[in-house]
Order: sequence, then structure tokens, then C-alpha cells
Amino acid sequence: MSSIDVRNKSAEYTNLVLDKLDDINEWQLWFGGNWSMSLYISFAYVVIIFSLKSYMRERKPFELRKLLVLWNTCLAVFSVAGTLGIVAHLYAMNSYKDFWYKTICTREHNTPPMDNLQIMFALSKILELGDTIFIVLRKKPLSFLHW
Repeated sequence: MSSIDVRNKSAEYTNLVLDKLDDINEWQLWFGGNWSMSLYISFAYVVIIFSLKSYMRERKPFELRKLLVLWNTCLAVFSVAGTLGIVAHLYAMNSYKDFWYKTICTREHNTPPMDNLQIMFALSKILELGDTIFIVLRKKPLSFLHW
């Protein structure tokens, strides 16, 4: 299999898996018009965590091992899929002149699948806040990174 065939296959993979989201411009407008939602989500996160800590103060820790394994497996599969999509995109774009500059500093080499990966990455940060809920329900100490 030649280098071009591999690039075509990787492009097909990213298109097949990631072309499901709508136009990137719609998402950019949505994120731009709803930037304050991140403040509401952050506030709700802090309220939920402090409320759960208070609720759990006099209770036994929950045994959530199976659910936690499922949760982490889902996040890991999502991360691996995202990484494969990005690597496939970078590999397919590697032959272009000024590839690294244009990939990092401009949007010239972005494709709809790459835009979709970026959107999914941003939205996944909300879901990853759920890790802290597991920690609180299991009555484990919170590290600085969870705040």
C-alpha cells in the first residue's frame, strides 16, 4: 500500500466517523453567542460538588467501581478515537508546504472532520467534569486538578 493510499484511507476514516456534525460556521456562531454558558456550567459544577460533599458528610461512600470503569472506558474510547482522527488528519496533511505553521497558526488545513474533532473535544470537557462527582460520591480526597 502506497503512502497516497494510506492518506486516502485515513481521510476516508475521518470523513466516515466525523462528518456527522453540521457546518462549522453554525457551531462557531453558537459558541460565540453562548460563551457565557461556560460560566453557568462552572457555577453549577461548584454548587453540585459542594452540595454532594455536604450530602456525603454523614454517609458511607458509594461503591461505584463498575460504573467508574464503564465511565472511564467510554472516555478512553472517545479520546483514542479523537487521537486517531487527529493523527490521520495530520498524516494526510503532512506533505503540504509549511504544514506545521499552517496547521498550528492558521485554519488553512482544517477540514470538516478536523473541525468536528475540535468541537467534540470542547464539548467533552463538560462531560469530564463528571469525574469529580465519582470522587465525591466515593469520598476520596479531591486534588487541585479537580477544581
